[in-house]
Amino acid sequence: MILLIQPVSHALLLSDTKVSLLQGAAFSIFFTTFGFPFGWLVDRRGRRNVLLAGVLVWSIMVLFCGLSRTFTELFLARVGVGVGEAALIPAALSLISDCVQPHQRGRAVSTFYAGALIGTGIATTGGGIILRSLGGTVTWPLVGMLSSWQALFCLAAVPGLLVAALLLTVREPPRHGTATASAAAAMVPHIGIVSFLRTKWRTTLPVYLTLVLNQFIAYAVTGWIIPLFARRNYMSTADAGAIYGLAVVGIGFIAAAYVGHVGDRLAQSQRVGGRMRLIIHSYVLFVPAILLLTLSHTATVAVAGLLLEVFSVCISAAAMYTLIQDIAPNRLRGQAVAILAIFVTLIGATLGPTVVALVTDYVLRDPAKVGISILVTTIPGVIAGLAAALMGLTNYSAACEEISGPPKIAATSALSAAG
Repeated sequence: MILLIQPVSHALLLSDTKVSLLQGAAFSIFFTTFGFPFGWLVDRRGRRNVLLAGVLVWSIMVLFCGLSRTFTELFLARVGVGVGEAALIPAALSLISDCVQPHQRGRAVSTFYAGALIGTGIATTGGGIILRSLGGTVTWPLVGMLSSWQALFCLAAVPGLLVAALLLTVREPPRHGTATASAAAAMVPHIGIVSFLRTKWRTTLPVYLTLVLNQFIAYAVTGWIIPLFARRNYMSTADAGAIYGLAVVGIGFIAAAYVGHVGDRLAQSQRVGGRMRLIIHSYVLFVPAILLLTLSHTATVAVAGLLLEVFSVCISAAAMYTLIQDIAPNRLRGQAVAILAIFVTLIGATLGPTVVALVTDYVLRDPAKVGISILVTTIPGVIAGLAAALMGLTNYSAACEEISGPPKIAATSALSAAG
């Protein structure tokens, strides 16, 4: 949808507000509805099968996006994509957490997110190239004539069906308790998710709040980067998509390595906040990135802002679910991750691009001023999110020690178990 905002809005005669609904609200309706039930299933049933079902559903619904010919049809298809993707994060991260030792979790999860970033880069870069080569319309057997943006959606559904077949070769790993420093800590998983969130609110509230606000900023900026470049006549939609995609792939690798290496070192250090300091790094980088993107008057400066923004987003995306796994007991991780995904989708993916669109359509009343809309929407979020992160550092460290033991003890215990 990031790449196809301009062609879809022109073909279906959509305002920025309607486009933002396709980006966020349509996807989030059933993503949030099914997110927690999928998290519950992940904590109690075979995670491979939950993930397999999700891949099949979202691939089929992406195909329906390509066959849509009205705003309503595309909206409903995007709702279906949200249903399928609701299974991905809780199932995948629960599987990963049982395949590695706790002190290696940061690198494992950042590698997982590197794959997601590579996929995003391929989608926007390759999609931009395909969009340009398809021209105006294509005619395919059975479905008839399709616009280039419709054909691109149909092609995007194919890899998911291949991955679904590949998932059949994956074996369900046994569940392992987190390495603990005491028998008392091992009893933590027996509480329910509601009790966990309520009793540990001094930890969970600032952690969830800073992560959700971070993603609000990320979606608000990312959702309108390509239209920003096109509306300021820096370059075409296809060229902007290609540059953005290449930036995500290249910088995504760097950010994933940064999060994995630096995050795991912070987790094993004695510094208060440990791995959570990565989110502070993200917020600090957001400020110059947003200013360069929104206030520049040349393509070169705007591209510099884009590169910095991509690095900021990649840091937080690769780190945030590891933070939740650090503070949640094993048998609650699927639900804890699902709850974060729900709030990230509702507030980040839905409100982020939508607030920008509302400011553009109803306050500034000029699509060319989308950069100013991004600026006034995101800066308050940066301030509030950074404050929440700083407030939560101490309690986050205490929660990590309760689950896994002190940093050096946890690492030693994990290495002994591996040996």
